[in-house]
Amino acid sequence: MTARNLLIGDIGGTNARFALANHRYPGFRDVVELKCADFKTSGDAIREYLARVEISSLEAICLAAAGPVVDHFIDVTNNHWTLSAESLASEFDVEIVQLLNDFQAIAYSIPFIGAEEKIVVGPLQGTDLDNRSFDVAILGPGTGLGVAGLSGRRGARCWQSPAKAGMSALPRKPTCRSSCSGCCGPASNESPRNA
Repeated sequence: MTARNLLIGDIGGTNARFALANHRYPGFRDVVELKCADFKTSGDAIREYLARVEISSLEAICLAAAGPVVDHFIDVTNNHWTLSAESLASEFDVEIVQLLNDFQAIAYSIPFIGAEEKIVVGPLQGTDLDNRSFDVAILGPGTGLGVAGLSGRRGARCWQSPAKAGMSALPRKPTCRSSCSGCCGPASNESPRNA
């Protein structure tokens, strides 16, 4: 059977990691990490990757990048690249280009994490998600503060909700109702607008 060349990538503010995905089961090969600053465009970096792994054509491209996906574009956070699904499809003569927020991609991977790849943090034991209903949150630092949610229902397709929390704001001063036990400082009747 002929290998299918399915390019996957993780693009951040500093580095771009590319690999070829396995089309039969979750997995990838031929990982190469490149410095984004060394390339004018993502297309230039992809061409460098393809030359290093000696691949002349692609069947599909799926890139996850730091930043929100808006109308099939990503203006990569802390990086001079802008990703365009239409431009990449044309440049590499592929019909399928999928752009994802980096934490959206992490969310999609959660059901595929094996027990041997998990580390339980806290007093509760870890739980496998196979054939279960679940709602999980993914939160972590990266180029910004990444956030995504993932929901799955017994054997049904998962759906997720990406966000970029790094530009969010918190109140300057904690506010509590007068019935508060003092968990966040002295009780206050001030509204958050006046804080």
